[in-house]
Amino acid sequence: MSEEQQVRLNVHTEKMGTSYANAFQVRYSQDDVLVSFGVSLTDLSAEPGVKGVVTADMLERIAMTPRTAKRLTLTLIQSLREYEARFGEIAVEEKAPEEE
Repeated sequence: MSEEQQVRLNVHTEKMGTSYANAFQVRYSQDDVLVSFGVSLTDLSAEPGVKGVVTADMLERIAMTPRTAKRLTLTLIQSLREYEARFGEIAVEEKAPEEE
């Protein structure tokens, strides 16, 4: 009878930085998924007929394989389900502002 061998994962976080993001963009090709993260700010406009101008400064980009992107997506879905079960539903806008 053969024993199943385990793989140990060592995670080192000493060199890891932390950034804040409230905006993101996703681009993809057959081989890669690129997720760019940034900070968006709303400038309330004094211009007639314009409610405001949203500017997003994209600061970081993570490139990954489609397989890794799918694993990330599934993990985020599960984490958000747990979050909402504990803290309540997260309200989101239907559509992001149009890009210029």
